[in-house]
Amino acid sequence: MKQQFGFSHFIRFPFLLGLFSLGLGACNFKVAVTPDTPPLGEDPVTAGPSASDGGVTTPTTPPVTPPIVVNPLPPQTNVVSVPSIARPSSAAGEVVGLIFQNNKTTALPARYVTFGQPFLKGKVPATSGLLAVIGGVSFPVQMDIKTKYPDNTVKFAVLTVQHPVIPANSQTNVRLKTDALATGEINLLDLTGYSMRVGVAIQRRSNFQIDVKERMLSELSANRASYWLRGPLASQARVQVPLVGSMRLVFDVTKYADGSYVTDAQFNNDIAMSADGGRLDYTAQVTHGAVSQTFSLSHPQYMQWHRVYYSNGRPGVNIQHDPTYMIQSGAVLPYNVGAGVTKTILDGYATRLSTGDWTAPFAINNVAQYMPGTGGRPDIGSTTEFNGTWIATQSEIARDIALYQADTAAAVPWHYFDIANNVWLNTTHYPRLWTDGRGGQGVPRDSNSGGLVQQVEASPLGWSPDSAHQPDLSFVPYLMTGGRYYLDQVTAQASANIMGYWPSVDARLRGGIKTNLIYGNQLRGAAWGLRHVAQVANFGVDGSIETAYYKKVLKENLDYVISEIPAMQAEQGQVYGYLALGSYGGNPTRYGPNTPPWQQDFMIQALAMMALGGSTEAKTILRWMSNFRIGTFVNEASGFNPRNAITYLIGTTGVSGAPVYKTWSDLQQGTVAAGQDNGTGWANSQGYYGMLGASSLSLMYYVLGDPRAKTAHEWLMSVQAPFVPLPTEPMNEPNQVMMAPR
Repeated sequence: MKQQFGFSHFIRFPFLLGLFSLGLGACNFKVAVTPDTPPLGEDPVTAGPSASDGGVTTPTTPPVTPPIVVNPLPPQTNVVSVPSIARPSSAAGEVVGLIFQNNKTTALPARYVTFGQPFLKGKVPATSGLLAVIGGVSFPVQMDIKTKYPDNTVKFAVLTVQHPVIPANSQTNVRLKTDALATGEINLLDLTGYSMRVGVAIQRRSNFQIDVKERMLSELSANRASYWLRGPLASQARVQVPLVGSMRLVFDVTKYADGSYVTDAQFNNDIAMSADGGRLDYTAQVTHGAVSQTFSLSHPQYMQWHRVYYSNGRPGVNIQHDPTYMIQSGAVLPYNVGAGVTKTILDGYATRLSTGDWTAPFAINNVAQYMPGTGGRPDIGSTTEFNGTWIATQSEIARDIALYQADTAAAVPWHYFDIANNVWLNTTHYPRLWTDGRGGQGVPRDSNSGGLVQQVEASPLGWSPDSAHQPDLSFVPYLMTGGRYYLDQVTAQASANIMGYWPSVDARLRGGIKTNLIYGNQLRGAAWGLRHVAQVANFGVDGSIETAYYKKVLKENLDYVISEIPAMQAEQGQVYGYLALGSYGGNPTRYGPNTPPWQQDFMIQALAMMALGGSTEAKTILRWMSNFRIGTFVNEASGFNPRNAITYLIGTTGVSGAPVYKTWSDLQQGTVAAGQDNGTGWANSQGYYGMLGASSLSLMYYVLGDPRAKTAHEWLMSVQAPFVPLPTEPMNEPNQVMMAPR
């Protein structure tokens, strides 16, 4: 059995920082890139007014406000740490702080900006509004709520606010506080001054000309456009334009209160289960105001690319969130943000950004295309190294490289859009479908199909996805920016994990459900697949079909694991607590001769994320797993060498299929017999296994409050295990190092 994402491989190498060669998709549009170049497919040229095509609205003059309080940028040091963001004052009704930062050598004019913001439970009622106090001056905030807590307070929202003029090389504090609910709405039926035309000439097929303004007005009038933002400061709606075969265009058009516009134009060759589809060769011409760009591409099916166009230029402000607050909200894992990141890492990012074209359609942008490959992979883990660095430092350079990589997520061939139901492929509509080539030949829109109608090309443009080593490129960008496009990427990846898993009674249909991602899967593959499912379930759009589906999938999988716990506990005896629902190779057997503890660590990371997102089921599983994972560190008196807690493999049966060892002393003997005993050294821990073990201990303390985890973590720090940084040391891998128990 093999998952759609490809064969899985062993990890035997240290998890070190690595540089990957740049690769670019075929296109004829190039932009020289510097660290100040617009990231992620954004239009590098401001589209000015044009008499010939109606022009682009010139923004109105912002309201006059008193001078705001600004501060110079903090001095550069060898360690870039969490920005100094003032904590909110509950007495003043404040909720969270941010920083608006201008790293440019010229002043930033006042303009509207949109970004994402998670909130603590109980702090922002869904019936209230927000006010931003920026440098001592109050500004109204539009809050578009996406997800709420069970108590009807806001969990995650997309915020729009007008930032004032920010002088060069300076920053200003922002405090969000609850206020009266804002009223009014920007009318998208009035698109005065808006102009965008897209022409697509598809070789051997057809030519298309789309006036985006006309299409938006038509779809809005027919109530077919869907809103993402809707309020007094900004309105954004989406229209979808099917072309030919599996190709569709998607336009997200935003109008701001000052009359400016932003358009996210997506070119998506991703329609699945239709009669016509496959690779398309085409030339696309995008005319935005007076500026035209031409792209000549060979576009494989199940891949996307996009560009963002601004009528008044890309926003120059760097919006710095409070990482500690984000951690407390459960939006991200408790990374050890207080330790900071060495400046040389960020300097290395800047060097990378200065080479090649990171804006090109299908640009690879330092993401490993052959995903089964192992070794120094900064793009895999609980999130990517680049997202981890962005969380920890809120650096503009880290932001840019992370956003470029989120753009690359669109290029990976894991986008299966069901246009008939206007959702990503799911088991509700296609319960037997397997996107692996061995699923067979599908029938267009036939719910009984076992396979795709058009199969995925072999390594299209060099891509070989793999579930066990898939990167999480898009979720942190979604949290930070509130961009609908990024949520699309997260959801597409969640869909691909489910539909790419073998739909047999011993795999996806295990336990009487249609969406099992655990039994028979590599544990890390199951962890990463459920991670994406949980991201949509916990931070998608309340009330949407997609979010409801992934909530159901998440609960079904976790309930299944809980149902298996009694049998696993009886089998494992004293050492119970390791998930044995698929061997290392992914075969549908409960136990192999050895268990890699680091794969348990990956699942612990995923479960901790789910528990912090509100899943009681995930917390139940995590508590059960703590007996084994913490126990490997604290049962020396019972016969288990604690250094083997971070060995490569722990011997659990001796022979595949034999009864498993039930005592700590037998588990030690099995590890010795497997040649994996560390003795008094670290011969079998020459990788990032110690770092992962330390992170599991931190997470179990953070989520469960288990004092044994704190004791074990202190011991691991004291013996200076390989590749395990001390809590006070700057992080080289921010996506793997969690906050130390304290």
